[in-house]
Amino acid sequence: MIRLLRELAGGQPLRHRPVALSPPEQRPARAFVASVGGEREVTGALFPVSLAPLLLGLARRTDEPSAGSTRVLIRDGASGELLGSLETVPAGLFEHPGGTFDLLRPVASSVRCVPAAERIWRHALAWQHAQRTARRPHAFVMRFADLRALNVFYMLPRPVYLVSVVHEDAGNLFPMDLVGPLGDHGFVLALRLTSPSVELMRQSGRIAVSAVPAGWKEAAYRLGDHHRRRTIDWDALPFPLAPSPALGIPAPVGALGARELEVARCEAIGSHMLFATTIVAATTPEPAPQLCHVSDMYARWRAARGRPFTDA
Repeated sequence: MIRLLRELAGGQPLRHRPVALSPPEQRPARAFVASVGGEREVTGALFPVSLAPLLLGLARRTDEPSAGSTRVLIRDGASGELLGSLETVPAGLFEHPGGTFDLLRPVASSVRCVPAAERIWRHALAWQHAQRTARRPHAFVMRFADLRALNVFYMLPRPVYLVSVVHEDAGNLFPMDLVGPLGDHGFVLALRLTSPSVELMRQSGRIAVSAVPAGWKEAAYRLGDHHRRRTIDWDALPFPLAPSPALGIPAPVGALGARELEVARCEAIGSHMLFATTIVAATTPEPAPQLCHVSDMYARWRAARGRPFTDA
């Protein structure tokens, strides 16, 4: 009881659990767009674009029709059971050399994978946490409705990468999970506008992203402090570095695979800068587990059915 009272007094965010997933395991849940004609899978085509306000990007070819207002369904990949859903409305377009993103603004969300009592309790804690965060000076604040919708989106695990960038006398390396491959030839990154590395990435036009082994979790989290820096001491990193083969960008030795990227287009959208890039070179990812983030509610649902994630 004391623990519960402390939780309610302090509040807690809707958790994203760190888990270890090898590449074949990284799509345990699937995303679908519902329409009058049925459901169309969009698992590999749905990306985070902004957190404040929350915006998602749905990739399509320029000759395909726009999604418009749509319902995004998240289903368990093994059973097909509905885990959650997002009601979205159009919020613009982002065009890049590889196609177009329909920007979708979630206006309602639903969680179906936990009992109502637990869902209400978790949402109450998240609301309390959001209220406390909003009172802190210079805090990054998301609307409570957006926090709820984001937690539904994170039922699709987000693999974590270390991003390396160098321009002139400055350089940085930091973790990100608002990223993802855009087919076989592109990669998308959404970085907060307040990060000094936004300008480094725009000016250099070249980036390396390295998949984070699950065993590097603590080291990767410590590097989160680099988001506030323009440049870092490369010799102080907790792992050795080597120049990437094509672009010569410092990248961690021992990562599970790396992509070297050139920026094709970037645009400020909401709270983040969205980078659409083309892949210049890539190494084959190792089959070892990668650090990923997934909705804690979905993780609990799977564990109750005898299919727990492996915690990182």
